[in-house]
Amino acid sequence: MTIPTCSYNPPPPQKYPEYKFASSGSGTVNVTYRAYYLDNQNSHSFHAPGDLNLDASLEPLLNSFVNNISYFSRMYGSSQYGNLSWIGHDGGKAGSIRDTFHNVGKALDIKWIEWAGGHRSNPTEAALEVHDSNENWQPTTHRRLVAVEAGLRKWFGYVLNRGIRDHDNHFHVDTGCDVALRIRRGSRARASMSCHYFIQDCINAFTAIRTSYDGIWGASSEQAYQILLSDLGMECFDPVKYINHYMLLLDYIMMHGLADQPAGTFRWGDTAVT
Repeated sequence: MTIPTCSYNPPPPQKYPEYKFASSGSGTVNVTYRAYYLDNQNSHSFHAPGDLNLDASLEPLLNSFVNNISYFSRMYGSSQYGNLSWIGHDGGKAGSIRDTFHNVGKALDIKWIEWAGGHRSNPTEAALEVHDSNENWQPTTHRRLVAVEAGLRKWFGYVLNRGIRDHDNHFHVDTGCDVALRIRRGSRARASMSCHYFIQDCINAFTAIRTSYDGIWGASSEQAYQILLSDLGMECFDPVKYINHYMLLLDYIMMHGLADQPAGTFRWGDTAVT
C-alpha cells in the first residue's frame, strides 16, 4: 500500500493536486467571513468582514467547502441549519518572520461556523462542544463538530484539529499535503496525528465504541475503524488506499453528523449520495 507523502517546504507551499472533487448538489452559497478578535481575557467577538489576506488559490477550495457542507445541511439537517451563513476566522498573519503557509496567505484558522438557521459549530470552545462542564458527552455538538471537520478534509489536505497542541480553539487548514486519510509522518508529523484524531472522533461520535482519543492509530482504533466502515455499509471499501473511497466516507460522516444520527442510519447501497 502506498501512503501519500506530506511535505512542508514553504514558501511557496506545494501546489494543490490537480484533481478537484465536485460538490454534491448545485448552486452557489454566499458566506461572510468575520475576523476574530480577543476583546479581553474572558471574551471574544467577530467583527465585520475584512481583508482575509489569503492567496487566490484558496478561494475555490473555501467556496467548495461552503457549498458542499451547505448542501448536506439542507438535505439532512434540521430547520436550524440551512446554508452556512458566516465563518469566523483568525486569518492570514502575513508578515510573520517564519516561513509558514500563513505567511504566504495559504492557510486559514477557522474559529466559528454558523448556519442561517442559527446552529453553530464553535471550535473556539471545542472541549465544551464535546463535553459539558460535568464531563458529560454531548453527542449532537460533537457530531456537528466532526461533520465540519469532514467537510474541511474533503478540500484541504492539511487540517489540524482540537487534538493537536495549541489548536483546541480552531481548525487550521492549508494545502501543504495531498487530500488523504493517512499520510506519512515526515516533517509535518502533526498532520498525520491529526488524521488519527479525526478517525477516533468519528468512531466515538458515530459508533457504540469508545476508543482512546490519543492520536495513535493502533490495533484498537483499527478494529473500531473497520466497525465504523461496516456500520456505514462500506466494509468492502478502502478509504486509506483509494481517494474516491475517502471522499465517500467524508460525505457519509457529514450526512450523519448534520442529521445527528449514529453510523448506519444511512448506508452505502441503501442511500445514494446525489
